[in-house]
Amino acid sequence: MTLPPLLALLRPRQWYKNGIVLVPLLFSGNLGNTTLWPRAALAVVAFIMLSSAAYCANDARDAAKDRLHPTKRTRPVASGAVSVPAALLLAVVLLACGLALLWRANTVTFTLGLAYVALQVLYNLGLKQVFLWDLLAIALGFVLRALAGTTVLPVPPSPWLIVCTFLFAFHLGLAKRRHELLVGAGSEHRAVLAEYSVAFVEQTLQVSTALILAAYSLYTFFGPHPAMMFTLPFAFYGVLRYNHLVHRRDGRDEAQMLFRDRATLLNGAVWVALVVAVQGGAAQHALDWLQRL
Repeated sequence: MTLPPLLALLRPRQWYKNGIVLVPLLFSGNLGNTTLWPRAALAVVAFIMLSSAAYCANDARDAAKDRLHPTKRTRPVASGAVSVPAALLLAVVLLACGLALLWRANTVTFTLGLAYVALQVLYNLGLKQVFLWDLLAIALGFVLRALAGTTVLPVPPSPWLIVCTFLFAFHLGLAKRRHELLVGAGSEHRAVLAEYSVAFVEQTLQVSTALILAAYSLYTFFGPHPAMMFTLPFAFYGVLRYNHLVHRRDGRDEAQMLFRDRATLLNGAVWVALVVAVQGGAAQHALDWLQRL
């Protein structure tokens, strides 16, 4: 389905990434507390606005380079469907609305929103052209959104949340770089790609996979709920299934790759259900029963 140019400029297919704001709601055991849902939803909407503002500003700045890219040349600004001034005006409006929503939440969440905006500015002005820091900045953006999810509820931030979020977001960035290298998006479009090679990205993907699974495994054993170990098979499957899809991506964007894969969706649903069960104590009762056998 072809989206109207202004809506396409906001990249709604990427909005799912702001769902990281909801992770603290799930892992704090508050998913059943419906009184917290409006706060969490407000934060998600706010970060959708902030991330979309960054997309608008980025597309306005990089329109000339995007025209050299095999797929990005069809973006609204690069194709001429939306003018540069219109994209910048929309970015300003979205930025103001997103920050206003976070201010309504509380000052700490607002400050995290400001930090996220500052990081996006630094990314677009230069970090995206610095080897490895382009990926680290993406990962830090995910961490800031996850932390905002803790402050808007509020629940105490967990070191495990920071570590696991950072590692998985870094992994996503590596997969994106691999795709760009394979589709032939050369250094004419993104100079930093000249610093990467498929071999380096593949090797680093293997390292990040091991670190993600190790960090999550340690969390299940040493976190507040030892019964979280029941979720390990599904966490392993999810990460390894993602790697499998990355290597047979066939030109599809990340959202298409994930949300059209039934195995990933089913596994994710079971994983969430198990996490909820653990938070509700059902898994601990099962573990106690097994220990009495």
